[in-house]
Amino acid sequence: MKPLTALLAALFLVALAACVGDPAPPAGASEPSFTADAGPEAATPDADVASAVITGVGGSGVSGTVTFRPVDGLLRARVRIEGLTEGEHGFHVHEGTSCAPDSAGTPGGAAGGHLNPLVSLHGAPSSVVVSHHAGDLGNITAGPDGVAAGVVVDSLLSFSGPTSVEGHAVVVHAGRDDLETQPDGASGRPVGCGVVRKGPLPTPWATPPAAVPPDA
Repeated sequence: MKPLTALLAALFLVALAACVGDPAPPAGASEPSFTADAGPEAATPDADVASAVITGVGGSGVSGTVTFRPVDGLLRARVRIEGLTEGEHGFHVHEGTSCAPDSAGTPGGAAGGHLNPLVSLHGAPSSVVVSHHAGDLGNITAGPDGVAAGVVVDSLLSFSGPTSVEGHAVVVHAGRDDLETQPDGASGRPVGCGVVRKGPLPTPWATPPAAVPPDA
């Protein structure tokens, strides 16, 4: 019986070692979910808030709002965008400080590339800094009514330092970010854009707008 007992004990130890050596993936190691939440962000004075009014790019008819607030050491983006095609749309913070056309006349081109002060590759938002741009927020999802309303929480963006969102353009793209293709996830042209300003949404945009002025 002793050899059998020893064999069973050895098999148990091997199985236990295999379990210990295969930990669960760390929290936040993949694209954060876009949590549906149609409620507007309250436009109350708050030092820890920044916001952007999204206007259409290239005659897209897209409009909406984005509000950023720090929550438990993370940055929460509350999004409500209208006028989108049904499905997923790339959603990023870009390095540029304007939504105007660039020198070549490309609509929204002045927004530039994704915010990337840490010189990383493009990818899914994650707790692993080197695996994605600071501005990579994955995708937002529009329903059959063309509205994407919800919340994304990010672990890298902030209100200070090189990863600050303040003064940068937030861009919604025509297509889905595949989270792999360099340097932008092949998410297509911008269809909505707005520059992040410190403070709550201005009074006319305290609730998500039904329409916004065309491109300046």
